[in-house]
Formats: sequence, structure tokens, C-alpha cells
Amino acid sequence: MLGKRNRLCQNGFTLIEMLLVVAVIGILTSLVIAAISNSSADARLVIARQQQATVQEALNAWIASTNLAAARAAYNSAGDASAKMSLIQKYLNTNARWMTQGLTYNGESLQTENMKSINVSMSFGAWTTSSAYPVVTLEE
Repeated sequence: MLGKRNRLCQNGFTLIEMLLVVAVIGILTSLVIAAISNSSADARLVIARQQQATVQEALNAWIASTNLAAARAAYNSAGDASAKMSLIQKYLNTNARWMTQGLTYNGESLQTENMKSINVSMSFGAWTTSSAYPVVTLEE
């Protein structure tokens, strides 16, 4: 009878072994969930960088199509981000969803809906006579 009982215990898993397996699965699951939630924030940051690049390209195109001194004077006299965006408006794809919905201006910076979700804003840099073109940056 004792030999039969030893064989039964050796064929199955103990409670501690089962608890360890469940704990390891739980830890791995939490790592996967954390990686997935970080990837959505990373994707939003990539979209914000693409929006920044689009505005920078439109700004560069506007400057290239205008007399440099006149462009610098118009850019520097445009006080805030809204006025600077109106200078380059015809060089932007105004059918883009981020251009038509939820654009918020705050002085020298602006935010799209996507930028609001990750708490960053886009700002227009100063254009001094020593710098070639002004730079559009993302700021937290």
C-alpha cells in the first residue's frame, strides 16, 4: 500500500509547483501588457514627430518661395504660433485630419489632439539673422 501511494505522488504535480507555474505566467503576462501599453505611447510620439516634420517642411517651402529678407521679417513679426501657421497654410495639406480637428494654440506653441494625449507641444523657434531657417520643435 505504501509503494502504491509513492507512485501516485510522483506522477502528479505538487501544489507548490502549480503555484510557481501560475506565478511565472502572471509575471510574464504583466511584462507583455506593459510592453503593449508602452508601444501605443511610442506610436503617438512617432505621429507627433511626423506632424512636426510636416510643419517644418511647409515652413521651409514657404521660405524657399519667398524673398529671404521678406520671409524673415514676416516670420519675426508674426507674433504667435497661429500667425506663423497662417503664413505657411498653403504649403500644408489642409485635408489632413490633424489639421482640421482639434488644433489648439497657446502662444508660441500648438498642440494637435495626438500631442495632447502624450503631453507634448510643437513650437516655432526664433529666426535670427545668423540661423539659416527657423526650427520647429517638439517640447514636453
